[in-house]
Amino acid sequence: QGSTDGWVKVTLDVPGLIGATLTQFDVIVDIGTGTGNVYLDDFSLVPANIPKVQAQKPSDSILRNPGLETLNADGSVLHWDVWPGDPAEGVRNYEVVSDVVHGGDRALKINLQFSNGQAVYQYCVDPESFDFTADYIASVWVKTENMTIYDGTGATLSVKRTDPDGNVHVIKTNVPTGTNDWV
Repeated sequence: QGSTDGWVKVTLDVPGLIGATLTQFDVIVDIGTGTGNVYLDDFSLVPANIPKVQAQKPSDSILRNPGLETLNADGSVLHWDVWPGDPAEGVRNYEVVSDVVHGGDRALKINLQFSNGQAVYQYCVDPESFDFTADYIASVWVKTENMTIYDGTGATLSVKRTDPDGNVHVIKTNVPTGTNDWV
């Protein structure tokens, strides 16, 4: 619980899966049910062997549209989805904003719902783009505003990997709240 007037960079070390063949690699920010707003900007997924200073630049990211700058014709963010998309699963409540950004001209603002959680994610399914089994660093810049989570799950940055047999491998870290400065 808490609120913030600054951004914090959340980083997740993603070790490779030895001997695994993967078909999908998903970068996800999950947010529990609650009230307030969560801003997300400048996602990154880079090989772990890139020097830390360089790994902090979204332009080096393997993800598509990591800065959330390019929009679809309907105003949604290209290559990124917000869950729930099906009204039967709950209320999807987000907007693209230009007044509160970490970098570039746009950020994504998630308006939390008491009725259901929200998630922002990108599927990476192209085995030609990168080695699914290598070590990576995933990160995102997060800012919260009057955020209170009711279901106890908080917010997490996670990477979910799926193998050809449908087995799912998830690694995640908590997104801190209550930070008051850029980190």
